[in-house]
Amino acid sequence: MARLQWLLARLGDRVGLAGWIAWLLLVVITMYSVYILLPAQQNLRLLEQYSVEIPKTAPIVYQYISPAEQFFDNTPIVENVTTSIQAIFDVAKKYRITINEVAYKDERRQGENLVHYNMNFSVEATYPKIKAFIVDVLAGLPYVALEQLAFERDDAGIVSANLRFTLYMVHK
Repeated sequence: MARLQWLLARLGDRVGLAGWIAWLLLVVITMYSVYILLPAQQNLRLLEQYSVEIPKTAPIVYQYISPAEQFFDNTPIVENVTTSIQAIFDVAKKYRITINEVAYKDERRQGENLVHYNMNFSVEATYPKIKAFIVDVLAGLPYVALEQLAFERDDAGIVSANLRFTLYMVHK
């Protein structure tokens, strides 16, 4: 043992401090690879054995339909205007509202396939009935727009309303 100590002391004198630091680094790297890297590589091999290939899914294709396309798909043709007008009269009949003084006017702009069919008329009823009538017409006929509305009330509580509905129809 004394001989080993003497050899280490001689070696220390020849190698110096930089050599000892190099040997210490070599020992640390060896320990690191034995205790850290080898188990990590073994765990990685185990994970590779148990890995499952994920099946490829078909790409999802979204078809965008613009609001304009949806509108024109649900818009009736101008030849069916009487059916749409009758639908408005049927809603008025449902609420027992009499439609007075009806005036019709159609307008087609150059270069468009859309016909603006204006309907001006007046009704007399209570306010809640008129409101329900308008809401039902607009909900039931999505191609109809309420463009003008004016109310007048008499002393008896009867409300007179002047309405202008515009029906948007396609000319084919």
